[in-house]
Amino acid sequence: MHATDLIADYRIYMQHFNRTEYPDFFQRYKAAAAPFLDDLRPAEIPGEVSNLLDELEKVWASHRWKFRREAAREDDKMLLLLYLAPAAADHGTEAGRNFAEELAEQWMTRYPGSRFKVGSFADIQDGFRWKPKIPGTNKDLF
Repeated sequence: MHATDLIADYRIYMQHFNRTEYPDFFQRYKAAAAPFLDDLRPAEIPGEVSNLLDELEKVWASHRWKFRREAAREDDKMLLLLYLAPAAADHGTEAGRNFAEELAEQWMTRYPGSRFKVGSFADIQDGFRWKPKIPGTNKDLF
């Protein structure tokens, strides 16, 4: 299995990125990514990430219009940020964490104007929590 296998069939998961569905879809994705992450060897990580980004660029290049290429790139970036990188980071192995960090590093090298910060599932899940603040302060209302 290669990292590219974790993109093509899972783009539909972005439609389920919301407070109620994301936890279930993330767990499904994490289970699907586990065999790839289990077989990952530290020496293979840079090449695997490079191959993933090369394959994604081929898909983006297939779009005729520039705005569609850019939109496809942003859509795939979100899939990487919200599913692949957290699944790798939360996998519990050093290779998984290194894969997530290498992915972020190579992404920012290839696309310098595009931020890519690896977060965990818990970090992303916390983003769904909204707490009203007392006006003029940084304190929670409740």
